Amino acid sequence: MTKDPESLNITLNIQGSRLRLAIPRNDEALYRQAADRLNFRIMRYRESYPNIAQLPVGGHLLLAAVDTAFYLVHERKQADRTPINDRLHRLNTELEAFLSRY
Repeated sequence: MTKDPESLNITLNIQGSRLRLAIPRNDEALYRQAADRLNFRIMRYRESYPNIAQLPVGGHLLLAAVDTAFYLVHERKQADRTPINDRLHRLNTELEAFLSRY
């Protein structure tokens, strides 16, 4: 099997578990940042919910996953509120109307 020259094998440490991934070479820094953020969120939930008996198995990881998914959905919704193409079209129309008066 030939290896894709643009792919890279990396190992991420997520709360002591080694996760091996084959990723696009250009995305390595992003994957490592994502792992750091996930570890931070898991630690934050471990501090907030120290009694693990109150959570299902993997509860801290699940809380961090929900937190991350919520953040992503929220950011996408924020970005979708005023799509740039619609704003540019409105501004262009206003500019054309303004220029046609002079």
